[in-house]
Amino acid sequence: MNPFRHNGFASRKRIGSLLVFCFYSVSGFIPSASAKVYLSTEAFLQQVRTSQGCEPQRQTFYLSAEQKAKVARELGRSDARIGGVWVRYEWACPGKNKKWVYFDSHRVRTQAEALGFVVRQDQTVEHLEVLSFDEPEDYLPKERWFATLRGKRLSPALELQREIPMITGATLSARAAVESSRKILALHGVLQSQ
Repeated sequence: MNPFRHNGFASRKRIGSLLVFCFYSVSGFIPSASAKVYLSTEAFLQQVRTSQGCEPQRQTFYLSAEQKAKVARELGRSDARIGGVWVRYEWACPGKNKKWVYFDSHRVRTQAEALGFVVRQDQTVEHLEVLSFDEPEDYLPKERWFATLRGKRLSPALELQREIPMITGATLSARAAVESSRKILALHGVLQSQ
């Protein structure tokens, strides 16, 4: 029997906790106690599946540097961060208009938010849903504000204080949601043009 076994285990446990603490400290990421998941991606897809009445086709896109640059040009921002891999779901049900579902995750202030989008054939937002929001809920815009993004298409007017109203107390959240909407619409336009 090894008399140091128990102490070694406890020591490894403390070292493991210390490493986790160091990772969060160095990375600047601190898990939020207020993180809330409102809807899973599968539940969001099921809502669309129910309304469409058929199964989607899952599509994966690996964007080239040229496609990323084109999305950035569509956004009017050369510094836009566009991910290289995108997954979307396409519904092409008999007797119904095509629809596409995209998911976008981004930082609001210091924490993440995930949104689900349904884009229509006319390249407008049909539906937008908050899937998760890791910031305090006080910073989450209300549903009626998110409704102002529905029916919008990518244009210079799709901005806060233009087509979309500003929100007191949730300005960064509103800005993040508008930027996410613009990015998804620009990406959709580029993917549809190929």
